[in-house]
Amino acid sequence: MNRTWRFAPLKIIGYGRAFLALSLFATLLISAALYSSVIKRPIPDKASDLYWMVAQLQLSLNRVELDAWRYRAGQAGLPDVERSYAIAVSKYRMYSRPSAAHDVLAQVEGFAALSAALAEVFEQPPREWSQQDTQRLSSDLARLRPQLADFAVGARQRENSEMVQQLRLMEKHQTLYLLGLMCWLGFLCLFWVVMHRFGKVKRQASQQQQILEREQAARAALVQSELARDTFLATISHEIRSPLQSIQTCVELLEYSVQRDSAGYGYLARLKHSTEHLLEQVRDIMDVSALKNHQLTLEPAPTDIAALIATIELAHRGNAEAKGLALLIDCPAMPPLWLDGHRLRQIVWNLLSNAIRYTDHGRIELILRLQDRQLLVMVQDTGVGIPDDIKAQLFRPFARGKSRRPGSSGLGLAIVHELVMLFGGKIQVSTEVGSGSCFRLLLPVQQTGGQAASESGEPPQGRILLLDDDDHIRESYHALLEAKGYLVDTVSTVPAAIELVLADRYQLLLLDLQVGNASGYEVAEAARRASANLQTPVIGMTAFKQEFNDPRHALLAGKLEKPFNFGQLQKLLAQCLPAAQIAAKNS
Repeated sequence: MNRTWRFAPLKIIGYGRAFLALSLFATLLISAALYSSVIKRPIPDKASDLYWMVAQLQLSLNRVELDAWRYRAGQAGLPDVERSYAIAVSKYRMYSRPSAAHDVLAQVEGFAALSAALAEVFEQPPREWSQQDTQRLSSDLARLRPQLADFAVGARQRENSEMVQQLRLMEKHQTLYLLGLMCWLGFLCLFWVVMHRFGKVKRQASQQQQILEREQAARAALVQSELARDTFLATISHEIRSPLQSIQTCVELLEYSVQRDSAGYGYLARLKHSTEHLLEQVRDIMDVSALKNHQLTLEPAPTDIAALIATIELAHRGNAEAKGLALLIDCPAMPPLWLDGHRLRQIVWNLLSNAIRYTDHGRIELILRLQDRQLLVMVQDTGVGIPDDIKAQLFRPFARGKSRRPGSSGLGLAIVHELVMLFGGKIQVSTEVGSGSCFRLLLPVQQTGGQAASESGEPPQGRILLLDDDDHIRESYHALLEAKGYLVDTVSTVPAAIELVLADRYQLLLLDLQVGNASGYEVAEAARRASANLQTPVIGMTAFKQEFNDPRHALLAGKLEKPFNFGQLQKLLAQCLPAAQIAAKNS
């Protein structure tokens, strides 16, 4: 159906051209016919000439009168007179008998009187053609001559009047013909212009449609390419989360086994740094995918800004000092703020990492201020600056200039921009090539009367149930938690975990939400059915963030997205365990 309608305009154009050609041909034929029948109409012949018919009668009467005189003079015989008289009688018949000529003559004024006079002469012809008869005939004809002459004049006038009317009618027909022809030719010209314009518009529309189809195909290819890239990156990121979790846990576990003054500790520190860098890259990739699909949400909580900045400073100071850079932190004491501390840490982390990466000498400053329910975050460096051709695409994913440095994925600033927009804040950039850059952020925040979660406390006395089907992760965290003083039971299947939950009492359940074809949510539901663990807090962990969209996520007191470090787990343990059984211990 669509294909038929698509070609309908082309058919219309073809039909229009055929109609135009046929119309021109028909116009020529009609014009020739009208020209022959109207403009070149022949003038009536003498058979229909009024004056000529009267003149014929006059001539025949004159002939009769002449032959009668010659007959009386002895110059002509009787047959000559009779022949002339017979001719005159034949002409008289046009005036006395109904005929086409009679009808034409009857239109002339005086016809009735003339017919009566002629009847007196020709209705009683001479019997013997004696001298007396011919004399009487000549007298009658002489008496008719003036009346016939007047009738001839009237006939001429009548004829001239009809001729004028005919000429006027012909002129009128010519005018109407020319007007009709001009109107028809004008219509054909207008029709040709319309069809020409329609064809031109159709060609333009076809060209635009082709351009649009090419653009749509290119856009579809681009979207498909981006979708394939995002799908690939997301799939790869998910697949490597569990191995990365195991690597990070083992690195953290090795920190308790290797002496700080030994040669192996330096290798361990570099391994830990590389692991953390790899984890950041994976998180960036996942966050970009989530931001593009509008799947990333903020999880605000009371946040100690000073403590958060202190951990970021500790992580970056070594990198800055290794390049000979001064890292200056200006973060005054402020009350706990209600915001997503993890995302704020990600913003500041990416800005500092970017500043250190593109600064070769000088200093880097991190300044934070609380101003009218807005948190000001400013990162200023003395680096290479940002060229003008890069500013327009500064916050686009994978956008990197010619001055790209090792370790740059092209995602950091894109994530910063999207997170700032998610906070409902603003970001401004001022830069000068060769002098450095300054990123200025304003984030809306609220103060909270509560206390930010603390990561310090007394060694725990409670028990933790750890469920994970990955042997490396399960055993590594088992050892790490026990090294921190926790009592831990580990299981690898959901049925085994449900059996323990129904049989024993635990102070916390640490559950992997995706265990083969089963789910850690089933264990959380079983705990709510068991009186011993009815109030036991549950922390869910998964490499697939979509698991947190399950309607049963309300059963979780805390959420961990793999890979996570032990510090993140400690923070959740400090929040979830009762105050008398807080199990966080700093190394």
